[in-house]
Amino acid sequence: MNKRNFAFGRMNFILLGVGMLVVIIGFVLMGGDASTDEAYNPDIFSARRTKVAPIVCLVGFLSMIYAVVFKPKNETFAEEVEEPEEEQPVEEPAAQPSGKVETVAEQPAQSAADEMAERTRKLEERLAALRKLSEQAKQGGQQATHNEQA
Repeated sequence: MNKRNFAFGRMNFILLGVGMLVVIIGFVLMGGDASTDEAYNPDIFSARRTKVAPIVCLVGFLSMIYAVVFKPKNETFAEEVEEPEEEQPVEEPAAQPSGKVETVAEQPAQSAADEMAERTRKLEERLAALRKLSEQAKQGGQQATHNEQA
């Protein structure tokens, strides 16, 4: 899979992992012995369980939110997302068979449009094939119920 398909970068995943670890530490701090019917344990209301642990969990959740919205601004991120090359106009026009004259700078845009048209055509062919299969399945289902009635 190409790196451009990921929603998050490496740093986002590292920050999410650290945030999750902090939340787990907060839950561990909340743990401990409980009171029973026979014995009351005053430790259930200790500052560690009622104040420190919830704050640690809150910090962990906030750091996870930050990890989701974090966008790196370093050079490795620029490598992951390829920016389009700047078009430099060329003075010499390239002659087209149709008599149309366009500059070399216009050619990449035209090839991108041709590529998009080709993709659209392929998708339309797939859609037509799926519709045909759907109709065949409907007809097969109708024939099966007709055979059962006979």
